[in-house]
Amino acid sequence: MRHQQRKRAGRAQERPTGLPVDAGQSIEADVIGLTHDGEGVVRVEGYTLFVRGALPGDRVRADVVSVGKSFGRARMNALVKPSAERIAAPCAIYDACGGCQLQHWDYAAQLRWKRQHVADNLARIGKLPVAPLDEASGGPDKPGTGIARKDAADDVNQTVGTAESGAAGVTAAGSVSGNFSNTQVAANEAERAPADSSRPPVIVHRVIGMPDPWRYRNKAQVPIGGGEGGLIGGFYEQGSHQIVDMDVCLIQQEPNEETVRAVKEIARSLGYSAYNRETGRGLLRHVVVRHAEATGQRMVVLVTNGRDLPHKEELVSLIRRQIPGVASICQNINTERSSVVFGEETRVLWGEEAIYDRIGDIEFAISARSFFQVNPLQTEKLYRTAVEYAALTGEETVIDAYCGIGTITLFLARHARRVYGVEIVPEAIADARRNAALNGIANAEFAVGPAEVVLPRWQAEGIKPDVIVVDPPRKGCDAKLLETILQLRPARVVYVSCNPSTLARDLRVLEDGGYRTVEVQPVDMFPHTVHVECVVRIYREE
Repeated sequence: MRHQQRKRAGRAQERPTGLPVDAGQSIEADVIGLTHDGEGVVRVEGYTLFVRGALPGDRVRADVVSVGKSFGRARMNALVKPSAERIAAPCAIYDACGGCQLQHWDYAAQLRWKRQHVADNLARIGKLPVAPLDEASGGPDKPGTGIARKDAADDVNQTVGTAESGAAGVTAAGSVSGNFSNTQVAANEAERAPADSSRPPVIVHRVIGMPDPWRYRNKAQVPIGGGEGGLIGGFYEQGSHQIVDMDVCLIQQEPNEETVRAVKEIARSLGYSAYNRETGRGLLRHVVVRHAEATGQRMVVLVTNGRDLPHKEELVSLIRRQIPGVASICQNINTERSSVVFGEETRVLWGEEAIYDRIGDIEFAISARSFFQVNPLQTEKLYRTAVEYAALTGEETVIDAYCGIGTITLFLARHARRVYGVEIVPEAIADARRNAALNGIANAEFAVGPAEVVLPRWQAEGIKPDVIVVDPPRKGCDAKLLETILQLRPARVVYVSCNPSTLARDLRVLEDGGYRTVEVQPVDMFPHTVHVECVVRIYREE
């Protein structure tokens, strides 16, 4: 008890003093920006507060929930004046579910913010000069379009730092997002030199959006829990592990919805219990379903807390009877007390180990744990941009680090002399080799291991890459891999990124090592969320 009292007293002593607001206070303010995770930003006498659900251009009334030295959080209780770009979110559970963050914002405004979010991270964390976006070149932002590259090149000669035109608050939103998008990445920001204004600025194109930004996801990963009516499955509330039961999700392809609904009902009928995170007991942890749009095939994966699966034959029979197009039914065993979805062991209960889908004219076998982009329409645009930025003539040797199941590798192989893919996950490399054979691609070679270990080995064998492509996870490239790239000195690097802040950090390393970032093409792979994917063209300076 005394220990707890001392801890509480310590916290009280550490409480910031001299702030213009305090917890419990009500404030009214204009929203000037958006954080990287979709919270509105307001300032009270220079002090920053984050307000969930608020949008740039709104005026809100909110109650301060917590305060810290640099920023605090407030809960919106009234929308005094809505932004002109605020719309009614069409999803019935949008306010509770944490799957989307921006459904209540006009789609064109989402695209403008995502472009500015990328640009601000490059400038603030990467210390790179960014060319202004000339609204006259290529016309206004339109879903499904990107800025014409010839027009974008003309922006290079304009003054760096001019604010984008667009709706009120969007530019400020981008600026604010840079401050808070990744505290760890930005920690040493102040120690870095300012952007070099003597070099040509980086072109950040308009985001390539979707003509119809709904029903795009080909994979649903649904956590299972217990509710008053029994077993439920849906998505987590924002910032918690409370499950919101879901039967309709407007960003999922409809076959996935149908499959999830059917599997939940079948699991209830068979008396399956839901896994309890607190106790570590219960059977069913997740239901993962995939839909291959090109072939119509569906996959069902039940992630279970243990190998024993009661009524297995009846389960398979019911799934086959109720779910059209099902081609693969699997069980994945995960007994770990963690939030990781998949365990190491996967068993095929019925059908094939994989289902088959296409991106462009390349076919892929997709197994239960394969990483495969969830938005097939935008993925093709992303990969074709990566091939364009690689500037291949058919004579180059290319290395694809973080190659996964060979998705980008096989696109590159069609345009290069030889391509080498490396990935640390053995199952992914097995899939990559299978996919190369499936498409009759003989000029691709794959290896298992960390890229920073395998690349020097290849170099010792006489393999000298002309181009290196990296597509790392959200944490960005391993520091040793960046060192290896600088040692190998390829003429070009293509960086595919899902996190603008770690992208900016890594670009700074490459720039300091003799490379120049030329242009960035953002692609909206995940409409109505805060996420944005980018492809970056990088050249070695002679």
